Amino acid sequence: MLDLLFVPTALLYFVVIGLLFVYGVNFFYLAFLAWRHRHAQTPTSSLQTLPRVTVQLPIYNELYVARRLIDAAAQLDYPRDLLDVQVLDDSTDETTTLAPEAVERWQAQGVYIVQLHRTQRDGFKAGALAHGLAHARGEFIAIFDADFIPPRDYLTRTPKFGIAAKHDDWRTRRYQLRLDPIVFVEFAFALLNAGTVALALHVGNWIIAAYAALFCIGLLFTSGLTVAQAVAMSAVNQRA
Repeated sequence: MLDLLFVPTALLYFVVIGLLFVYGVNFFYLAFLAWRHRHAQTPTSSLQTLPRVTVQLPIYNELYVARRLIDAAAQLDYPRDLLDVQVLDDSTDETTTLAPEAVERWQAQGVYIVQLHRTQRDGFKAGALAHGLAHARGEFIAIFDADFIPPRDYLTRTPKFGIAAKHDDWRTRRYQLRLDPIVFVEFAFALLNAGTVALALHVGNWIIAAYAALFCIGLLFTSGLTVAQAVAMSAVNQRA
């Protein structure tokens, strides 16, 4: 009986492997397209009137990277009369001397940049962001951690997706993370591989069992992450 089942199961297994191969080739094709169009012009903002933007830079004892972050934020390609920069500094080391020097240097060049220093780190960086938000004048908030250096055109190409006002709901269909139908295909392939593992172990073919188990674990991992993200997004939407 097992001999009769082995051949069709093996054929079905190789068909699945072939489909996964095509699926992987598609990723390589997409990577090739991205490389081929790497010099393509990025669409500029579709907004007729640019909004005021407040850039928040939460730092805490970032001695070696604070200056470059402040410099990068101050040099963003955006109208200076619409750009506010907040240096949210909760530092207790030499950064408390370095950050004000950088702030004063850019203030002298006409950039609206302020330093908000707290002596009590209530809420840590999240608390610093909330404190800065109370003083923010911008319609939009851009937050850059000290480990990230924003490119000069970051603000001009970010609104290109059609956000027109600060009252726009970000939970629109355009931005909402939905459960991709591919996750059900991944679950089905994972179950098929699990059956292949059981059959291979039963007949004593450890090589096929190992390969099938590897595929099964990988598919369950990727599909599980997709489901977890979708559930988390749904929870956020229900609380909002």
